[in-house]
Parts: sequence; structure tokens; C-alpha cells
Amino acid sequence: MHSISQESAALRSIEASLTRANNDIPALKALFAAFGPLLAERARLRVDAPGWRGPKLAIDAERFSQGAFVLAQTEFGGGFEDMSEHLPAAAQKLLPIMAQSFPAIAAEVNALGAALASGALAPQALVAAGFGEPLEVPGVSQQTLLFAAAELVRPFLERQAQDLAALVQELPWHHANCPVCGGAPNMSMLRRVQEDGEFIQAHGGRRFLRCSCCATEWTHNRVCLARGAVARNRMNCWCCAPRTGRRNAPMSACAAKPLSFAWIRAKWWTSLTRMWPPWPCCPWK
Repeated sequence: MHSISQESAALRSIEASLTRANNDIPALKALFAAFGPLLAERARLRVDAPGWRGPKLAIDAERFSQGAFVLAQTEFGGGFEDMSEHLPAAAQKLLPIMAQSFPAIAAEVNALGAALASGALAPQALVAAGFGEPLEVPGVSQQTLLFAAAELVRPFLERQAQDLAALVQELPWHHANCPVCGGAPNMSMLRRVQEDGEFIQAHGGRRFLRCSCCATEWTHNRVCLARGAVARNRMNCWCCAPRTGRRNAPMSACAAKPLSFAWIRAKWWTSLTRMWPPWPCCPWK
């Protein structure tokens, strides 16, 4: 278990992130106010989550460097550990907050909680829905079901991913997919981190990608994620005049699909992007 101090630190980080976000983008204050309590409760659940409980994995460093992410090297060939036994308790804490924060779907969220509490909905099925599997629950739309299921599953995925990422933190990873679960990134960030070393440091900072599934972050070259090349003369730069530190820089050939987001001086976004459901990736075992 993580300590109370770790939970407090996580909550303080979310509070500070939301404060900065409100100052940076006042037009979205209502959105931040709705998601703030949800983010805080997810942080509490993540701190209390069991993490990876299986045997310590023996990572093949050569396979890893070639693209075999951590979960691809498990005995079962990929997958987070089943967290379904923890979902009923998590639902009792998280779903009421969702119903209060999002009154338009409150009736559906309450119906989902009632189905889970009564046994009409199996926790295993709800976990599958968290990974995008179709599921029918009376009185609950597919959109609400997928959103709520993803929010319930996410703290346990992220906690397991923290343990697994520690196994490979010293190993090189030069791929655009997640080194832990193989998921696709949903954003990238430039962080100005002063490091002692022989290499030249870019003035904008090191680039970090963030997994859309398990929230793992890893460093990656500042190149187009689709084509894997710098091609500076073919890179566009889209930004909003009031906030030039946040920009989208896709290659001209990829302009129809924004691929590489660089959020400078926006650490708050690391917390805020946890609000969206994960991309389909490795299911649980």
C-alpha cells in the first residue's frame, strides 16, 4: 500500500494542476469543476490499489529494446492482472461522485451502480467494458457505460503500470508505443529538465509521450510519430495565439491526423488527460 503522504501529494498535485488550468483557460472552468472531484477520487483509488501482485518479471533487455513491451513478456503473453474483485468497492466511491459531477447522466450512473451491487452485472464484465468490450446494462447507454467503466478500471491499471515501469526504467526504449502495455500515446509533452551529461539539451526540453491506456510516460525523439522522421522542412506548427506554448506539430503529409502534441509549461495536462477513457490495449489476464 502507498502511504497517506503519497495520497496527499497526489491530491495536492491535482489541486495545483486544476488551479493552473483555471488560470490558463478560464473558459473551461466548468469542465475542470466537474472533473476535479473525479480526478481526486481516482487518485485515492490509485494509491490504495494493490499494484502488480504476480511474480517479478524477468525482462529480456534485448527483446525489450526491439519493441517487446513489458506485458508482452509475461507468461500469458500480455495483459494486466485481473482487478475485477476490487471494482464493487471502487464503484461505491467513484460512481456517486460521477453522478454528482455529471447530473445529465446521474440516473444512468446510479443504474449501473445498482446493477453491480445487486449482482446483475458481473465485475468481470464491467472490466471488459473498461477496455471497450460491448456490454448491455438496462437503463445505461453505451457511451455512459464505457465512460464509467473506463474510469473505474483506470486507477488499477495505472497502479500496476507504476510497478511494471520500474522494471525497465534503466533500459532504452525508442518506440512510439507504451513500453509497459504497448498502448498508443494520447499526447506528448516538452519538459525542461536540467541534466548533467555530454549530450546537447534542446531549449524546449525533453519530449515525453504519455500512454492513453495506463498513463505511463517515456521519452521519445521529437519526430513525427507516424513516419518516425524529423523532416523539419515538412513539419507544420499549429498553435493558438494567446497560448503559443501549446502547439500541434504534424508533418504536412499527416496534416489530416494531428499526431504530435507538444505541451510546454503545461504539467497540469498530465493530470487532466487522465479523465478520458483509455484506448483499447492489452486486456487483463
